[in-house]
Amino acid sequence: MTTPRPPVVVVVLLIAATVLLASPATATRTDYLVERSLKSASDRVVRIFEVHNGGKAEVHSGVAELANGTTYVLSSQFLGVQYLKTPETLTKAQLPAKVQSSLSVALNQSTFDNVTFERIGNGAYRAMLTQDLPYTKYFGMGTDEVWGCGQEVALSGRQFIQCQQANASNPSFNFTMQISSDGFGIRVNIDHVGALSAFRDSVLSAALHRLSHSVMVVDQAIQTDEDTDARRRENRVAVGFLWAFIALAMAFMILYAGVWHTWWGRFPGLTDMSPERGMYLWVLGYVIIITIASILWGLLGYLAVGIWIFFFDLTSALAYVIVQHQRKQMRESNSRVELVRPAGAVQESGEGAGAKNDDDDDVGDLGPGSTPDFHVKPGKLAHFQSQLIQWYLLLFVLTVAVFWTTFFVWGVNNYYVWNRQTQVRDAEFQPQIVAKGVAMMYVFDRAATRLKLNNVFFDLSTQWCGSNFNEKLNTESERRVIYTDWIDKYDIDMSLYDPSDWRDYDSVNAWFIRSIRPEFRPIADKGNERVMLSPADARVIVFKDVPPDQKIWIKSEEFNIPELLGGEALLGADPNQYGSMAIIRLAPQDYHRYHVPISGTLTKQYALSGTLHSVNADGMTSGNLAIYNQRTVSIIQSTHFGNVAFVAVGATCVGSVKMLAKEGDTVTRGDDFGYFQFGGSTIVLLFQKPGAAGAIAFEDDILQHSQQRVETYMYVNTRLGTVVE
Repeated sequence: MTTPRPPVVVVVLLIAATVLLASPATATRTDYLVERSLKSASDRVVRIFEVHNGGKAEVHSGVAELANGTTYVLSSQFLGVQYLKTPETLTKAQLPAKVQSSLSVALNQSTFDNVTFERIGNGAYRAMLTQDLPYTKYFGMGTDEVWGCGQEVALSGRQFIQCQQANASNPSFNFTMQISSDGFGIRVNIDHVGALSAFRDSVLSAALHRLSHSVMVVDQAIQTDEDTDARRRENRVAVGFLWAFIALAMAFMILYAGVWHTWWGRFPGLTDMSPERGMYLWVLGYVIIITIASILWGLLGYLAVGIWIFFFDLTSALAYVIVQHQRKQMRESNSRVELVRPAGAVQESGEGAGAKNDDDDDVGDLGPGSTPDFHVKPGKLAHFQSQLIQWYLLLFVLTVAVFWTTFFVWGVNNYYVWNRQTQVRDAEFQPQIVAKGVAMMYVFDRAATRLKLNNVFFDLSTQWCGSNFNEKLNTESERRVIYTDWIDKYDIDMSLYDPSDWRDYDSVNAWFIRSIRPEFRPIADKGNERVMLSPADARVIVFKDVPPDQKIWIKSEEFNIPELLGGEALLGADPNQYGSMAIIRLAPQDYHRYHVPISGTLTKQYALSGTLHSVNADGMTSGNLAIYNQRTVSIIQSTHFGNVAFVAVGATCVGSVKMLAKEGDTVTRGDDFGYFQFGGSTIVLLFQKPGAAGAIAFEDDILQHSQQRVETYMYVNTRLGTVVE
């Protein structure tokens, strides 16, 4: 169930106008304050205020009307302010003639080969830069004038945009558009000459369209955060039950084993002890053994003792059946001997009249209240022993049945990220069996560390992945596993890659480290060394100040940057120079080569040992410090950003991190830098502290989502941030 959303008001400061009346020295300023309520998804009240010299008066209040299912229209004097729910795609030739003639000036660019145009409102348009998603440029037309914003802006960002009159040699009309920092809104300042109405409707239409998109982004981020919390809560309930069933099954196996030990004989050294007390001592002994094994070796120790007990129980049950069968045969044989004894024959000494063979009653269990004879090993089962065995076996079987029923009925809900390219939230695909296994280990904070899974378990898993996925596939039928298990299951578009035919890859790992075609991942702002690139196709979360910002994600007081980089001894004169961080997480379905984010010289490169936790979202946010996994650190000395630390972090099933450049090399932004072999992996980028020379300003939309604990999926070679001037 969705958590009730607290009332939030999205305040949009929409138009500040300065009107020159008689001369440039006498100016009148008119502001419009637009408020849009977010109290509920169905209550989108828009209020518009005119503001003069700090005072405001409401001139419009109401819900934007949906006309013809596509166009939102404000009533009253703002009838001309319209924005489209779904933008209308246009070609350049379909734009108004006046706009076409002024387009180069309006958008501050000369070619439009990779541009898609959209009408977003009354006289308002945007240019979608298909080679630089998700960036766009706004432009529009007033009564007889064209205006344009030559500056790109991320669709879901709050960047400050400067726009101006486009078809005049000396532009007299300009304004700025920015989403305000005191609420998810837009501030538009308009400085103009002449009547405001000449530009008002188209500018307001563009601003309101951007507002509506921002509101949608906010809603999606809130919903994603709530879904992530709900997913974690639901998984904790299911996993809690599953671990409880495992503990119960172990308890019943121990009790079952205790009974069988008393069947085999008395507790060592305590020949006079009753079988009941002997059983309790065996149970206590097993509890002590399994506790010590768990402390020393974690879950593997627990499971090892459990497997031993299981086979002891199974062996004892089989031995009991065999002994009973043998004694039954012996008894039947003795009965046949009695039948053929000659009349009047005298029994051997020690067998008086009416004497009974010791084995006569060995078949079956002793009656109620009877005590087994411990001189016969293995002895008979007392009545209470027989009943306990039946009950413990029944309870064990029921517990195992409930465990597997719960495991297969339980479904792990989708984990969502924000797709920066498509501007929608995407479910990160993960096979259910994998999702459940990961949840078992990571849904409770630090559980994997407490269970000591960071030793043999992860090492064995990684070795298995390495041998299995590097195995040569010599025939098409063998290589089909690449298609069925990965391409089809994860819905991967192979047309992006070279080679594009899965039959051309001779192992799963060869396919996994496939190369992407450069035309599908062009380098943003080519040649601009003040722009930091994303090094991979990945899910990104950024932190402006570390600590304390990263605690919303890493969830550990123990994390610190010097330890991530191997300790102060490896960091030189200034071990605390880094303060901003980006965590770039790759999933199995991603392109697993990484590229150079900024040009420079590799002044240091070294490998660090560590664990091999999973680095998916559950693993990274579980407090197990998966960020300290085995990793390779490269320090890039750049011109504008100073030292940038590039940390390639391995993970479960990642046999190695392969670097294509070594210490002392010069690297160029956008070039291949290395690759991860099979498995999800992570890159950590570290930048100079905020306020220091070379500090980074992360892209606004990525930072927004990060502050709401939502990862942003973005492409390699796209803009991650810019240097703070």
